[in-house]
Amino acid sequence: MLSIYLLKPCSYKYIKINTNCIEIHSMIGNLYGKYTYTDIQDDVSCFEINVEKYNDDKYYVVYYDKKKQTNNPLQEIVNIIFENASINENIFALHSGCVYYNNHSYLFAASTSSGKTTLTAFLTLKGLNYATDDCTYIDMKNFDFYPYQVPIHLRAGGMQVLKEYDTEPPISTIINTPTIQRFIFNPDNLSPDVMKLGYIFFIERTDEKNEVVDIPTSKALVLLMKNAATTYKVSSKYISFLSKLSSKCKILRYSDMNFVLDYIKELSYE
Repeated sequence: MLSIYLLKPCSYKYIKINTNCIEIHSMIGNLYGKYTYTDIQDDVSCFEINVEKYNDDKYYVVYYDKKKQTNNPLQEIVNIIFENASINENIFALHSGCVYYNNHSYLFAASTSSGKTTLTAFLTLKGLNYATDDCTYIDMKNFDFYPYQVPIHLRAGGMQVLKEYDTEPPISTIINTPTIQRFIFNPDNLSPDVMKLGYIFFIERTDEKNEVVDIPTSKALVLLMKNAATTYKVSSKYISFLSKLSSKCKILRYSDMNFVLDYIKELSYE
């Protein structure tokens, strides 16, 4: 069996994936990049996922006391990893893309397939520093922001959009499974390991409109909770943190990604 370990930023437990399939082993490395390891100390705590290929396109995926038969093991692994996050209790994980420019981080929060990865890739290719296309981690005590610099995972539609902007990225590999097709891009212009916040943008793609608008605290609170990457207990401490964070939240509507690029550059010089 081959083993590969995953440790996300601000997590307290490794995820260990054991498999007899070298393709699965390779795809996990391509998806999670520098957060994967082939060897760690023996005494660290691990959550294990076992993936056994027993036919040309049939697999068993086993974790805890659950066993599932599937022809799409990579999707199962990704789902299990997402559902079993072990994030430090003082960290707020926001599902978002993020770039860094002139000492500030700029986050783009939205649901899956909303365009945040394409926008993040575009801004990175235009010279802004890459922080994440997936999740940003925020210390609820001191408001430090931590990147999650996995390779950028572009869908075919995102690749097409970037081509139309003449900003096609250099693709290192392509992952193609029944439900996951991704073009993998590894930026080399990376953000620092600790960042301060510029703004959090809740993004909406439009046909013609390009604008940034303020939002009331009550709406920002709802959007922040909706885009949290894991479940949090609603406490007075949690609400207080989100209330402070909401002062840096805006709605970003755009039809042209160059508008977003120009807006961020202008913000950085205010």
